[in-house]
Amino acid sequence: MTTAPNPAVEARIDQLHAHGMVDMHFDMLMDLYDKRARTGVLEADYLPDLEHGGVGILGAAIYIEDKYLPEQALRVALAQVARLYTEVDQTARFAICRSHAAIVAARAAGWSTPTPCWSARTPRTARSTATSTRSSTWSS
Repeated sequence: MTTAPNPAVEARIDQLHAHGMVDMHFDMLMDLYDKRARTGVLEADYLPDLEHGGVGILGAAIYIEDKYLPEQALRVALAQVARLYTEVDQTARFAICRSHAAIVAARAAGWSTPTPCWSARTPRTARSTATSTRSSTWSS
């Protein structure tokens, strides 16, 4: 036996999902680093799935494989962040934000899903990046 949907609950769900889902631990940076010989990886490999899944903000975690420890850990971590910036610069569909205010500003400028944002408040061992994409078919 199924119950009828509650309109108030459905309206609240729609409101919460209006700007897309938030994924605060997305292991994307190591993949971008591994594919650094290619361009457009963010848009080609990630954007379709992010849009299809309704993801609006990503927290892109820095992950260092054991093979890089300890000697190359810092270099690889910084290269991952640099790779994200390079990828974002190559597409008009993503923005890097470092604060809630930056996310709000990106959305006001037409960004809706998804947006990478670098969080300066996370512990040094768990730095993350949140991301937003600009889409002409999505409304904010």
